[in-house]
Amino acid sequence: MAAKKSKSNPSTKPVEKAAAAAPAPAAPATKAPAAKAPVKAAAPKAAEKKPAEKPVTKAEPKAAPAAAPAKAKTITRVELEKRVREEAYRRAAARNFRNGSPVADWLAAEKAVLGQLSADGVTVAQA
Repeated sequence: MAAKKSKSNPSTKPVEKAAAAAPAPAAPATKAPAAKAPVKAAAPKAAEKKPAEKPVTKAEPKAAPAAAPAKAKTITRVELEKRVREEAYRRAAARNFRNGSPVADWLAAEKAVLGQLSADGVTVAQA
């Protein structure tokens, strides 16, 4: 007996149908490279524009305000003593409280504080 020929392989049917249903890919169209458009000159920016000048009016020069006499700052003896005490302590601490005299620290601090106050125009109230 002769073997029957199968009409087609069932596994290839969907592939054949899918291949037949899909359109053939189109050949890519070749275009000549486009020429570059000329670059336009940048337009002037708004910030670069000069504002319209206002007409100059002649005004009388303003008189300088009368300088009020500077108030002489005055500190009390208590404030002076406090500043001298703090400066004397800083001096003693700078040398680790060794090899010095508290009286020498006080006198040097008093001289420095009075000199700074005098340079700043501060006076000490006499009580």
